[in-house]
Amino acid sequence: MADSLASGLWGLIRIDGSPPAQAEIDRLGLPSAKGCRLALGRDAQDPGAVDELSDSGGQTILTGWIAGPGELARQLGLPADTAPATLARAALHKYGEQVPLRMFGEWSLFHADATGVVWLVQAATTRDRLFFAWNPPQLTFAPDAVALAQLESTGAELDSEAIGLSLGRARQRALLGARSIFRRIEKLLPGCSMRLEPDGTLRRQSTGLPDLDPPKPIGVGDALAELEAVLRLVVRERLSQTRRPAVLLSGGLDSALLAGLAAQELTEPPLAICSVAPVGSGIPDEFAFARAVAERHGIELAPVCPAPDANPYRPPRHVLLGAEAPLLSNRHCLTSSFHTAARELGATMLVNGTYGEMSVTVRLPGKPSLRQRLGTVRRWMEARLEPERAGFHARLAPHLAVRLSRCRSPAPEANVWTRRESGQIGYILGSDRALAQPNAFHAEALRMDFPFRDLRLLRCYASLTSELAYALGPDRGPGRSIAEGLLPEEVRLRQRGMPADPGHHARLQAFAGIARGRIPVFRALDLDEWLDLDWLDQALARAAQRGVASVAEANQVQLTALAAEYLTCLRGGGD
Repeated sequence: MADSLASGLWGLIRIDGSPPAQAEIDRLGLPSAKGCRLALGRDAQDPGAVDELSDSGGQTILTGWIAGPGELARQLGLPADTAPATLARAALHKYGEQVPLRMFGEWSLFHADATGVVWLVQAATTRDRLFFAWNPPQLTFAPDAVALAQLESTGAELDSEAIGLSLGRARQRALLGARSIFRRIEKLLPGCSMRLEPDGTLRRQSTGLPDLDPPKPIGVGDALAELEAVLRLVVRERLSQTRRPAVLLSGGLDSALLAGLAAQELTEPPLAICSVAPVGSGIPDEFAFARAVAERHGIELAPVCPAPDANPYRPPRHVLLGAEAPLLSNRHCLTSSFHTAARELGATMLVNGTYGEMSVTVRLPGKPSLRQRLGTVRRWMEARLEPERAGFHARLAPHLAVRLSRCRSPAPEANVWTRRESGQIGYILGSDRALAQPNAFHAEALRMDFPFRDLRLLRCYASLTSELAYALGPDRGPGRSIAEGLLPEEVRLRQRGMPADPGHHARLQAFAGIARGRIPVFRALDLDEWLDLDWLDQALARAAQRGVASVAEANQVQLTALAAEYLTCLRGGGD
């Protein structure tokens, strides 16, 4: 069986009618059965999130949840309490490949009809990843690319270019499209579908974005009331799906707004967890702000700090391989401590305030601040001094960096998420990355819900006219207005937050020597095919001696080491 039993859709189908190989059935953890079609849904945290319908019309499996199921059922002429898989099948029959634009929520859908046609569909917002490999006459799919790569019929051949691009900034990663880091495995992107015909014809379809409603002739007060109503609906609906949510409460506007609304919309207040500095370190943190919010709403608040032995350069194997490519997050130590604390408190889901900047806490373009101007200058200088490296988070091997620097990513203006010329504010640039984030980082993790990326909220804000959006307040105006009377003023009007993990840079220095000791392992596995190990060796030596000089340096050193550890696991060098 595969190392991971990640939540999502798993399956193995042969269109020639022959039985699948038992070894491959076992590796995917599928039940042995007669026939040429094996498919199931898994959810390690919430088995009730998997619904299946098998009858004369075929087999349908939905993992996840549908937003506003009663309204969708009404549109389809079905009872309001129709089961999710039945509802999804009816929506697929009516809307076909356009179903992600009609059936909101976070879900993955499998359907095989009586004629042998097979569908895989991803919601416009990712819940679980979904990879597939089409090796005629066999189709395999899973939420875990490494599991598929362990199959003899698929193979684990790596795509060096894809690995390099996966370590790039957003514009470089956009070049990946549906490619995974394995040559024979594809990823089903958000809002996309795959349809396999009985004759072996494979059709891939991307739906793009739901169209915006025409802008309404309303004033500032009505627009604000509508945004607040949608946000409250989103919080109530999403957080009510779990027994005990825990808000990651930093004391910033986004997380505090979610905590305050949850306390009002749920039958009992949520839990809350706040990142704090190591005891005795003297490093400032946000606990006082978070406590003010928690006390206002009677929320139980727990301070959390990563364990002293948490190595920022080398996460556990299950954390590394829970990603679809080398990790680009520098917060795995903090995230792991959140999961541990949440479970000890009895929480069943973490609630994250990320992505508020795509709607109610957006900072609309205006005169750039000094910090923004300095960042622009720094990036310009990097691009001039080392043009082949400027677009990447990790330090790539020189030959790979030169080769990938010739790849041309599309300009942001070519992306459907840019603001429209019709007078509407449009979807905020970067929303696509928000919708692509799965909400379970590995098989053992609690789910982490992101209410601010709910498409209903994004569409509501995107449909405003630009004039109205600015009238609501260009500096997080809607969020600050909704929070009036809900949050303490010192939180509602905060201009800047503090680092999410106050002890992070000290931890990078403390573990740099240990991380440097891993360089011989990386060299023995020929990881210099992808990474500049000479640079990493020197950078870790400097970090151990004097610490990291800047956020940019800290991220590049850590993410290069994390990439090396990930590739070490893939090459069988983990312990």
